[in-house]
Amino acid sequence: MKDLQADVRVIAATNRNLVAAVQNGNFRQDLYYRLKVFPITLPPLRGRISDLPLLIAFFLEELRKEFTKKVRGLSLEAGQLLTHYSWPGNIRELRNVLERAFILCDSETIEVEHLPPELLFPPPPQAEEDFRFKLPPGGIALASVERDFIRQALEISGGNQVRAAKLLGISRDALRYRMKKLSSF
Repeated sequence: MKDLQADVRVIAATNRNLVAAVQNGNFRQDLYYRLKVFPITLPPLRGRISDLPLLIAFFLEELRKEFTKKVRGLSLEAGQLLTHYSWPGNIRELRNVLERAFILCDSETIEVEHLPPELLFPPPPQAEEDFRFKLPPGGIALASVERDFIRQALEISGGNQVRAAKLLGISRDALRYRMKKLSSF
């Protein structure tokens, strides 16, 4: 058996906070430091909407070559929809949206009807984003807050533990564990 020499570089990407993951024990510290030779932090696409026209032009050029179609650009309305969308899937989502529109387009201009429905009718924001629990100045027992939220979730779900757990963002087993721990159910 003969050893082979190799000179490689690893390029990795994530949308997770690896520093926090290492601190929480959810990511190996040694691997983190091996990967962290030259970190590049990119803000999400929603934070760099000014890059959108360049990215769209780049992707449309790529798609013209791939599909040999004469699609030249976007209508004003389609461009405005792309600009006002929050892009939770970042650049990959933009590329997929443009590819879909490109495939559906039978003219030189991508119109609103070529765009996917989620751009036309974005889902309402998550309730979590709108809700913040304010801690009273005198403090509060965490167990009583947890107990109250579990009670509310069970009331809303009509006692259905699976739905109550979903409302709380936990599994049914986790809900049962917490109910047993709080032992007032």
